[in-house]
Amino acid sequence: MKPYIDYTLLKPESTIQDFINLCKEAKKYTEVIRGVCVLPDQNIIKICLQELDGSSIFVCAVNNFPLGRGGERIKYEEAILAKEYGVKEIDTVINTGALREGNFNLVLKELKAVTSVFHGTTKVILETGHKWYTEDLIKKATELVAKSGAFCVKTSTGFIENIPVENKVEHVKWMHEAVSELVKSVLNKIRTFFCENPDADF
Repeated sequence: MKPYIDYTLLKPESTIQDFINLCKEAKKYTEVIRGVCVLPDQNIIKICLQELDGSSIFVCAVNNFPLGRGGERIKYEEAILAKEYGVKEIDTVINTGALREGNFNLVLKELKAVTSVFHGTTKVILETGHKWYTEDLIKKATELVAKSGAFCVKTSTGFIENIPVENKVEHVKWMHEAVSELVKSVLNKIRTFFCENPDADF
């Protein structure tokens, strides 16, 4: 099995030493960790690249995180800077407001601004923990992610707490039904769910 975990640290109060520790821990588990996902700070990215030099683990950064409401220009410029800093993959946040009001053209335009910089290496966070999300809207959002050229769709930023694990699994199921080819990523606690529910069906 290929490494499948993005080891993540996105707390704004995290110190440089915290990110150094993140990278040191990641290098102990290269059989499962594919990359570290960090804040888009140039100093943080530089330190992580130094710590991971010579390993198989790459650096991923978030884009317009956690709100996703900066607009096309900011998302694009942030992506350009991340690329210049040496980031290999980027996690951008979908414009949930535009999605909610049905402005799908704007949603797609913003996503394409990011994928134009990170070709085939963009992941998109839907933030499915919002109570207004429906099955149809999650499926529509997933279709827009695929159309944008991103390779992966993610459930959440982690900033919405207490989302039942069963709900997350259901959200991933809907994503898969919408576009089976996309990689799906779920934020934490899923392992515990499947240990307790080994017959759970995606």
